[in-house]
Amino acid sequence: MMTRIGIAILVILLAGAAYFYWQSTQETPMPEPLIGGEEPGVEIIEPILAPDMSDMIRLTQPAANQVVSSPLVVQGQARGTWFFEASFPVWLLDESGNELALTIASTTEEWMTNDFVSFQAIVEFENPQTGIGSLVLENDNPSDLPENQYELRVPIRFAE
Repeated sequence: MMTRIGIAILVILLAGAAYFYWQSTQETPMPEPLIGGEEPGVEIIEPILAPDMSDMIRLTQPAANQVVSSPLVVQGQARGTWFFEASFPVWLLDESGNELALTIASTTEEWMTNDFVSFQAIVEFENPQTGIGSLVLENDNPSDLPENQYELRVPIRFAE
């Protein structure tokens, strides 16, 4: 009788230890991105980054508030987890949030990694009536779950 109770307690303890080990190996979700500049007429001075977003994606071209024209070359590095099938969407918006262009950033490097991977996109667009806008780099989120959706918004200026 005592042996059965001892075995039952041992099984419960092992199951509990396995559960706590499994919990400790799960990734911590990223913080929600901060999104700004949604009001018309509000000029964005600095890139709007979520806390620790620079550890997920780094844009080398264009710089924040850079004057851009078509075709716009977008380059940088992102963690492999930002990609799906070696690509992710890039949006160009005018000051009011209207879509000027949608294109795909892609890499030729191995993207199935947690390391940074170089990417490039070419954005072709017609200059809007507004002088400023936003470049939005969105992670590819095949799950469509809002908690897995992240973006980097960078203010840009359009050439006249």
